[in-house]
Amino acid sequence: MRYLLLGIFVFLSVAQAQAETFTTGDFAYGYPLTVNGNGAICSLFLPEEIYGGVTRKDLGDIRLFNAGGDIIPHTIRRQQLESSKLSATENVPLFPLYTHMQRRTNGDLSLLINRKPDGTIIQLDTTDSGEGQPDKSLYGYLLDMSRIEEHPARLELQWEDSGDHFLTTVNLHHSDDLAKWTSLSLNNTVAELNYSGDRIYRNSIPLPQKTQKYIQLTWPVGKPQIVLKSVKVISRPLQLKRQRQWTELQGIRGEDSRMVFEYISAAYLPVDAVNLSFQEKNSIIKATIKSRADEDAQWRIRARGVFYNLEFEEGEIRNEIVTINQTVDKLWRVEVSQDGAGLDLINPPPALALGWTPHELLFIARGAPPFMVAYGSGKLTHDTEAGSSTMILQALKKSKSITSSVQIGKRMRLGGEGVLEIPPPPKPWKKWILWGVLVSGVLIMIRMVWSLQKQMAKTAKGD
Repeated sequence: MRYLLLGIFVFLSVAQAQAETFTTGDFAYGYPLTVNGNGAICSLFLPEEIYGGVTRKDLGDIRLFNAGGDIIPHTIRRQQLESSKLSATENVPLFPLYTHMQRRTNGDLSLLINRKPDGTIIQLDTTDSGEGQPDKSLYGYLLDMSRIEEHPARLELQWEDSGDHFLTTVNLHHSDDLAKWTSLSLNNTVAELNYSGDRIYRNSIPLPQKTQKYIQLTWPVGKPQIVLKSVKVISRPLQLKRQRQWTELQGIRGEDSRMVFEYISAAYLPVDAVNLSFQEKNSIIKATIKSRADEDAQWRIRARGVFYNLEFEEGEIRNEIVTINQTVDKLWRVEVSQDGAGLDLINPPPALALGWTPHELLFIARGAPPFMVAYGSGKLTHDTEAGSSTMILQALKKSKSITSSVQIGKRMRLGGEGVLEIPPPPKPWKKWILWGVLVSGVLIMIRMVWSLQKQMAKTAKGD
């Protein structure tokens, strides 16, 4: 039994010695950090270079050090909005405007409108005071925004089916009293086009930060009229601390087809939006965007649709960005099914834009400054814990005023590129020692049983 206890002690001692400890030299690069304020928890957003320097897609090879070289607790979290803080949609009351109203009011629409005390429009007088048939030529709409409580971000127009190609520009003016009007947004292109069975429907008009109670939506003289069915206002959601960033990739033609283009991202970016851009104007394609983690993985469809950059006399229209489920894949592919951009000739592949929102890194300012965020280490394999601490998030839930901002310095070379290589797996000393202890224990038990049987046999002979 004495030997068994000795073996267990040896095993525990070796296991403790084998526990990994890290220094800044175990990481390829780092950024010095300067803390602004006295908050116990510090916050910064990860720069793109860190995503390109880590060896793990879960960012598990990031560590925080203080000036004494001690590892300090940290956590990494995505920026997310609560569902209650996302954008909302409301219908906007709209009233058609005709040219005979301009003649009667000389631009002062307040002469034609009945309003409640709170400013809400009750009725718009469309009768003609002149002799003969009124000129009922439609030139725009009056939108009543007085009851919109949330901050409006954009207008969405729904119009009668034109049955054909439709494209025009509209101007927005706003006012608080219906008498004095100022420009809000000019030359906004709206369109409904068809391309190989797909519809290009551009009906969204972005709004500036500040909008007054009433909006006039009009179009230039001689331009096609818009017969609106409804107008909706999309409220401005709560802004994230750090907005989406874009990284553009240049592609090469695939080996299998001239209409397949491949792209490689140099970083594990948390991509949640994609788009295509063309070097030449008036380009349009129908394409599928795919991605995969590595050469052995299957391609997964991330987006499909019509991508375009079209220029008309009335203005220019581009497709809107496409939001996708977040992925950190590095390999991307664009498969073109219908080409209206001359890609099968000499034109270069479209550029693939990846939209991503940086993670927020939180750490506890324990120990002496300056602090260092170190990243990129082959020693921190996927078998190693990521090092994040949930205690920080729990502390943040209790108090939102304990964080300090962090100023990030210039990148420093620590261990260099050499530490990015994954070292050969260590010999399983712990397993060998454990098996040795177990085998020794079994042998000791066998010896004890054998000794006991021998002693019992001697006793029996003596009797």
